[in-house]
Amino acid sequence: HKRAEEEVLAKQELFQKTFDISPLPSVLSKLPERTIVDVNPAFEKLFEYTRAEMIGKSVAEFDLWADVSERQRVAEVLIKSGSVHDYEFVFKTKSGETGYGIFYSETIQQLADKYVLTKVMNITERKQAERALRESEERFRRALENIPDVIVIYDRDLRIQYINEATLQVTGRPISDPLKI
Repeated sequence: HKRAEEEVLAKQELFQKTFDISPLPSVLSKLPERTIVDVNPAFEKLFEYTRAEMIGKSVAEFDLWADVSERQRVAEVLIKSGSVHDYEFVFKTKSGETGYGIFYSETIQQLADKYVLTKVMNITERKQAERALRESEERFRRALENIPDVIVIYDRDLRIQYINEATLQVTGRPISDPLKI
């Protein structure tokens, strides 16, 4: 009996250490009320709430989703299916800043109790970089389109990848038929 008790304590300690050192913001809540049992340091850092502020309260009490109705829909899917993976959403921090995350959530049955373990991958920097790249590409495309000189861009196999409007005007060829220039 004592050995079994020691094994349970060792597993609890292992879970707690694994939970705490995860670089992904993580929250463990108990069903059915979604009462917060624990949050890890990465969660505190991203969402700007402390463990003390969150433990014992319902997840719904915190305004972590930019779109509350979206949170409710995802919660319904989680309850029905037991998990939600790779769900992209917009989150909100305590200070009101918004960011982008990918949501992972799984229900866990532990004896008579049911829990939800949720992890969030912060992809805000990636989304900002993607937006900056799209804007840069659009500026570059507009610049090329407004240059009055003939511009043709080829790939390594000498296949035409881009022709600007000036080239089409000079050649009289439609853009749908660029290879016959």
